[in-house]
Amino acid sequence: MPPESDPHFKAGFAALHRQRCAEAPAFEPMRLRAERAAHARPKEPRAGWRIPIAATAVCVAFCGLWSLREWESSRTASTQRVEQLLASIEEQIELTADFTPPKFPTDTLLTQIDTDPLL
Repeated sequence: MPPESDPHFKAGFAALHRQRCAEAPAFEPMRLRAERAAHARPKEPRAGWRIPIAATAVCVAFCGLWSLREWESSRTASTQRVEQLLASIEEQIELTADFTPPKFPTDTLLTQIDTDPLL
Protein backbone atom coordinates (compact mmCIF):
# COMPACT_ATOMS: atom_id res chain seq x y z
CA MET A 1 0.00 0.00 0.00
CA PRO A 2 1.51 3.38 -0.99
CA PRO A 3 2.09 5.88 1.85
CA GLU A 4 -0.29 8.42 0.28
CA SER A 5 -3.27 6.12 0.82
CA ASP A 6 -2.39 5.29 4.46
CA PRO A 7 -4.87 7.08 6.82
CA HIS A 8 -2.23 7.42 9.60
CA PHE A 9 0.15 9.04 7.16
CA LYS A 10 -2.48 11.54 6.00
CA ALA A 11 -3.49 12.35 9.59
CA GLY A 12 0.13 12.85 10.67
CA PHE A 13 0.87 15.07 7.70
CA ALA A 14 -2.25 17.18 8.36
CA ALA A 15 -1.28 17.59 12.04
CA LEU A 16 2.26 18.63 11.06
CA HIS A 17 0.88 21.10 8.53
CA ARG A 18 -1.44 22.68 11.14
CA GLN A 19 1.44 22.95 13.62
CA ARG A 20 3.71 24.66 11.08
CA CYS A 21 0.95 27.09 10.10
CA ALA A 22 0.36 27.96 13.75
CA GLU A 23 4.08 28.62 14.31
CA ALA A 24 4.52 30.72 11.17
CA PRO A 25 4.43 34.52 11.58
CA ALA A 26 1.41 36.38 10.30
CA PHE A 27 1.42 37.57 6.69
CA GLU A 28 0.66 41.29 7.28
CA PRO A 29 3.56 42.06 9.65
CA MET A 30 5.99 40.27 7.31
CA ARG A 31 4.69 42.22 4.30
CA LEU A 32 4.97 45.54 6.15
CA ARG A 33 8.51 44.77 7.25
CA ALA A 34 9.49 43.83 3.68
CA GLU A 35 8.00 47.06 2.32
CA ARG A 36 9.85 49.15 4.89
CA ALA A 37 13.10 47.38 4.08
CA ALA A 38 12.56 47.96 0.35
CA HIS A 39 11.99 51.68 0.84
CA ALA A 40 14.72 52.13 3.43
CA ARG A 41 17.67 54.25 2.38
CA PRO A 42 20.91 52.28 1.94
CA LYS A 43 23.45 52.96 4.66
CA GLU A 44 26.33 55.24 3.84
CA PRO A 45 29.76 53.64 4.03
CA ARG A 46 31.34 54.26 7.37
CA ALA A 47 34.26 56.64 7.61
CA GLY A 48 36.12 54.00 9.64
CA TRP A 49 37.18 52.29 6.42
CA ARG A 50 38.67 55.41 4.88
CA ILE A 51 41.65 55.65 7.23
CA PRO A 52 42.93 52.07 6.74
CA ILE A 53 42.44 52.33 2.99
CA ALA A 54 44.34 55.63 2.87
CA ALA A 55 47.13 54.20 5.03
CA THR A 56 47.39 51.17 2.76
CA ALA A 57 47.57 53.39 -0.31
CA VAL A 58 50.37 55.44 1.25
CA CYS A 59 52.31 52.27 2.14
CA VAL A 60 51.94 50.86 -1.38
CA ALA A 61 53.09 54.16 -2.90
CA PHE A 62 56.08 54.30 -0.55
CA CYS A 63 57.09 50.72 -1.34
CA GLY A 64 56.74 51.40 -5.07
CA LEU A 65 58.95 54.47 -4.90
CA TRP A 66 61.49 52.65 -2.73
CA SER A 67 61.75 49.73 -5.14
CA LEU A 68 62.03 52.12 -8.09
CA ARG A 69 64.93 53.88 -6.39
CA GLU A 70 66.62 50.56 -5.62
CA TRP A 71 66.10 49.43 -9.22
CA GLU A 72 67.68 52.62 -10.57
CA SER A 73 70.73 52.26 -8.31
CA SER A 74 71.18 48.58 -9.21
CA ARG A 75 70.76 49.44 -12.88
CA THR A 76 73.47 52.09 -12.63
CA ALA A 77 75.78 49.67 -10.79
CA SER A 78 75.25 46.93 -13.38
CA THR A 79 75.93 49.39 -16.21
CA GLN A 80 79.23 50.37 -14.56
CA ARG A 81 80.12 46.70 -14.09
CA VAL A 82 79.47 45.96 -17.76
CA GLU A 83 81.66 48.88 -18.78
CA GLN A 84 84.47 47.56 -16.54
CA LEU A 85 84.19 44.10 -18.07
CA LEU A 86 84.27 45.49 -21.60
CA ALA A 87 87.36 47.53 -20.76
CA SER A 88 89.15 44.47 -19.36
CA ILE A 89 88.22 42.43 -22.44
CA GLU A 90 89.61 45.14 -24.70
CA GLU A 91 92.85 45.16 -22.65
CA GLN A 92 93.18 41.41 -23.05
CA ILE A 93 92.60 41.66 -26.80
CA GLU A 94 95.33 44.30 -27.07
CA LEU A 95 97.75 42.19 -25.01
CA THR A 96 97.19 39.11 -27.14
CA ALA A 97 96.96 40.82 -30.53
CA ASP A 98 100.09 39.12 -31.85
CA PHE A 99 99.03 35.75 -30.50
CA THR A 100 98.69 33.05 -33.16
CA PRO A 101 95.46 31.11 -33.22
CA PRO A 102 95.68 27.78 -31.40
CA LYS A 103 95.70 24.44 -33.11
CA PHE A 104 92.79 22.39 -32.06
CA PRO A 105 92.92 18.59 -31.63
CA THR A 106 90.40 18.15 -34.38
CA ASP A 107 92.70 19.78 -36.92
CA THR A 108 94.90 16.68 -36.98
CA LEU A 109 91.87 14.50 -37.57
CA LEU A 110 90.86 16.58 -40.56
CA THR A 111 94.34 16.28 -42.12
CA GLN A 112 94.27 12.51 -41.62
CA ILE A 113 90.93 12.27 -43.42
CA ASP A 114 92.29 14.23 -46.37
CA THR A 115 95.28 11.89 -46.71
CA ASP A 116 93.36 8.64 -46.09
CA PRO A 117 94.13 6.22 -49.01
CA LEU A 118 90.76 4.47 -48.70
CA LEU A 119 88.85 7.51 -49.82
